[in-house]
Amino acid sequence: MVDKIKDNELFKGIFESSIEGILVVDQEGNIIKANPSIDKMFGYEPGELVHKKVDDLIPPHYGKSHENHRKGFGRKPVTRIMGKRGDIWGLKKNGLQIPLEISLSPTEISSENLTVAFVIDISDRLLTQKSTAANAQKMNEAQSLAHVGSWVWNLQTNERSWSDEFYRICGLPVGDERLTAKTASKFIHPDDQQNVLASVDYAIKNCTPYSNKKRIIRADGTVRHIMAHGKASYDLYGKPLEWFGTIQDVTEQKETEQQLEENLAKNKALLGALPDMMFILNHEGKFLDCYAPEPEKLFAAPATLIGGYINELLPKHIYEAVRKGMDKTIESEEIQFVEYDFEVKGGRQFYEGRIVPMDKNRLLTIIRDITAERVIENILYVRNRALAATANGIIICDAQQPDFPIIYGNEAFTKITGYEKVEFMGQNCRFLQGDDTDQIEIKKMSAAIKKGEDCRVVLRNYRKDGSLFWNEISITSIYNTKKILTHYVGVQNDVTAHKIQEFFKIGQSHVMDMIIQHKPLKTIAYKIIETIETAIPNCQGSILLLDQKSDKLKKLAAPNLSERYTKAIEKMFLSPENGSCGTAAYLKKEVIVSDTLNDPLWEAFRELAIKDNIKACWSFPIFSSNKELLGTFAIYLPVSRKPLDTEKEIINIITQAISVAIDQHNEGVALKDSRQELAAYAEALEHKVAERTVELKDIVQKLVESNLSFEDQIQITKTAENNAIASQKLLDTIFKNFPRGFVGVLDLNLSVVFIEGEDLDVVGFRDAIQVGATIDELRQVPIELKKNVKKNIQKTLKGEHCSFEVKVKGISYLVNTTPLFNENHEVIQALLVYNNISDQKRVEVEIRNTLQKEKELNELKSRFISMASHEFRTPLSTVLSATNLIERQNEAGQEEKRIKYISKIKTSIKNLVGILNDFLSLSKLEEGKVIAQPILFDFVEFSDALVEELQGIKKTGQEMAIVYSSYSIQVQLDPKLLRHIVHNLLTNAIKYSEENTKILLIISTKNKKLFIEVTDQGIGIPDEDQGYLFQRFYRAKNATNFQGTGLGLNIVQQYVLLMRGNISFQSKLNHGTTFIVELPLIY
Repeated sequence: MVDKIKDNELFKGIFESSIEGILVVDQEGNIIKANPSIDKMFGYEPGELVHKKVDDLIPPHYGKSHENHRKGFGRKPVTRIMGKRGDIWGLKKNGLQIPLEISLSPTEISSENLTVAFVIDISDRLLTQKSTAANAQKMNEAQSLAHVGSWVWNLQTNERSWSDEFYRICGLPVGDERLTAKTASKFIHPDDQQNVLASVDYAIKNCTPYSNKKRIIRADGTVRHIMAHGKASYDLYGKPLEWFGTIQDVTEQKETEQQLEENLAKNKALLGALPDMMFILNHEGKFLDCYAPEPEKLFAAPATLIGGYINELLPKHIYEAVRKGMDKTIESEEIQFVEYDFEVKGGRQFYEGRIVPMDKNRLLTIIRDITAERVIENILYVRNRALAATANGIIICDAQQPDFPIIYGNEAFTKITGYEKVEFMGQNCRFLQGDDTDQIEIKKMSAAIKKGEDCRVVLRNYRKDGSLFWNEISITSIYNTKKILTHYVGVQNDVTAHKIQEFFKIGQSHVMDMIIQHKPLKTIAYKIIETIETAIPNCQGSILLLDQKSDKLKKLAAPNLSERYTKAIEKMFLSPENGSCGTAAYLKKEVIVSDTLNDPLWEAFRELAIKDNIKACWSFPIFSSNKELLGTFAIYLPVSRKPLDTEKEIINIITQAISVAIDQHNEGVALKDSRQELAAYAEALEHKVAERTVELKDIVQKLVESNLSFEDQIQITKTAENNAIASQKLLDTIFKNFPRGFVGVLDLNLSVVFIEGEDLDVVGFRDAIQVGATIDELRQVPIELKKNVKKNIQKTLKGEHCSFEVKVKGISYLVNTTPLFNENHEVIQALLVYNNISDQKRVEVEIRNTLQKEKELNELKSRFISMASHEFRTPLSTVLSATNLIERQNEAGQEEKRIKYISKIKTSIKNLVGILNDFLSLSKLEEGKVIAQPILFDFVEFSDALVEELQGIKKTGQEMAIVYSSYSIQVQLDPKLLRHIVHNLLTNAIKYSEENTKILLIISTKNKKLFIEVTDQGIGIPDEDQGYLFQRFYRAKNATNFQGTGLGLNIVQQYVLLMRGNISFQSKLNHGTTFIVELPLIY
């Protein structure tokens, strides 16, 4: 009984204290008994689970499957051990689900079938498994990134395991069955197998780490170089248990080393072939060593040179230049350049020296003969300056390439054609002809090019905007020394103004002749249209007359406009928004519509404009001599553009000619009407006389005949009078409307006989100069002008033709004088013609300004050449000197020195890459290939990483600190452009600051903008250089001793502007500089 009681107490104690949850459940799923652990596991109070259904502990979506399982278990109860059924979930009282492991034990108590369930919450185990899996995944990723694989070899069981990257290094898929304990050694290269196995055996036996370089052969037959490291673990008795380690694929590193060895060999061979002279000096100027491929160029024999001093062996001016360069090198510890020259029998020789700092108070000096280069540079400079300075367009085409592409075009060609270099480089120049390819001159030019001959033609060419210009082209064939045609040089001259004036003068002369000859108005109008359409190719003209009765415009001449369009403008009303012509007539001023498809004035005519390809229309009102509106003159074009100044001037003159023709026509019409009225009156009078008595018939007849004869005389007289009046009126109209100037006539007494012209009103002389007054009596005319004119008039009255320039109220005039003779060929008067040449003067100023800009461009080009030659020579000199020293330090025990020189080579190459990257960035910016690609990222984290990266290039004692307004600043900008901006500003701060100084990077935000400030305590920027700091290739005068291209800040500014930002700076000489970059947080 005691034993039974003890057992009951024991079982009860176990039940109550078990850390596993225990449930006792009957066949209907009722909970009979539950221990405290299960209550706590599911969040119930002690004893609360008793009498509940076990289904209450199961999530709803598992309810059906659990019920089926319970019923099946009830029919055939079998003990199930822990963990044999996966993915079992329980439902806590608070609704949370937890993963479980359950063991089931069927039992019978008091003839009742019960099931005892032991339950474990495996939440912590699953979290641990997930963490372990994640760590394993990270390890695999790390090995993959580092190309490092690992292995473990159980020396007791011979079991082996390999990491995923180990399989990949062997060229196998992960888990591939071709890698086994038996086949592992077969992957080792046959030539390396014996050595590898012996090394492993030795390491295990002697308890030493294992490192070995070997080769493996992948499954695909490729050979890879491997670096293997291994180590064994041992028991307390020194018996090896496991052999484990890593392998790393170093094939690329091996190839790089081989390439470096080849490069070193090439550099050594190159050094032997260099014509440069090299000397090693100490800081006192003593020659320690020398290398001279041409000893005759030395100032002393090599044997006597070593041990001598530069002040004793070199001419004074060369010594001073070299000593100055040495002192700068010693002070700055940077490469310095010196140049010197001297006279020899063959002429002046030029040399360049590079002084490179070395260790142990030594300097390497490399001397190079640059005489030939200097001659070539001078020749190229003169030629390039000549090409750039010319106002003519110049292109060079490659005659050895298909279709003769353009390989060079100067600024004048760009200005004449409107095309940028990126648009025409590589193209054949026929693109300037557009669709106008049927010109005879083109065939002439093509024939000459086929024969390789020179030629000169004048072509119709078209600018980028579609406007026509006349191009005088001179083509020159260039042959090399072997008489092979290599290039064509084309010199272009825009002769549009001259050509238009030529066409216009011919047409104007014909028009004036027709007006003088009283040709019909319609005939004159058609000739005027023909003249303007010849002077301005591809245009169409129209002349509309104003009907005074209907106040509408009617067509006088429009020979080349379509019939549907002329019908539409026929009887056009004068209105402020009625096309170009209706509006010009209404406003009584010119109306220039350069885009008919979008201008509101053309809304009613837009469909017609599209059908007839009318894209521009210029309309000018026509006025009579008394300023009354006569009609309109219009020009229609198939391209959208405004008139050129030359075209506008021609149109104004044509408009005046139309005005004269219309006035003459109207006067003729009035004269004809008068004649008809007079004839009607005579006919009526004759009729009355005929009705008189027969007796008076003979007398009346005689009177009639007499009257008719007298009438004819009167008519002849009146006609002559009218002709004289018309001629006088025509001359008055011509002189009164004399364009852009005025005309005057003076007699022998220097009295004004006649003066007329448009510009009399412009300069205020119309009221100031009266006919009959002498030059001296003209009080309102400037005294200097009167003296100048009087002097030239006196020469003219002696028979001379004079030409001189004067300036009246700021307007420039070219004055031409001509003597006027009587019938006895005696000079009686002097004719003065004032032509307004202000536009020509303005063009001269523009040309001078253009020449100045080209001069500045040449200076920029020279700075670039100087900078590039300097910056490229510096690292290359370091590479050459380092390779020479590596060759000299080739014996054993000099490994550290060789590594140091190799480091110098790498640094120099890195500098070269930096310079080339600057040039590449600048090129891409010019070509428009740089486009901001913003992404969202944390700028604070970005800046921390960048500053950490730059820690390695700081000078001794320099401190770099970051201050930011927030621990996280999210920006949406281009990280590559932003990295370049901040990297450049920070490296500049490091470069131009002394040791033991502080550099501060401040990051803040305000008004949705990002502010970046970089402050240093460096050399500062002189006031006179601050305005030019962002220009290409510009370097402040106090920065010339620091390595740099002068491109960095220019590229930074362009990147900032590309992201819609702004950059500024504040600087004080010798106190430091602060650069401030302002960017939007979201681009």
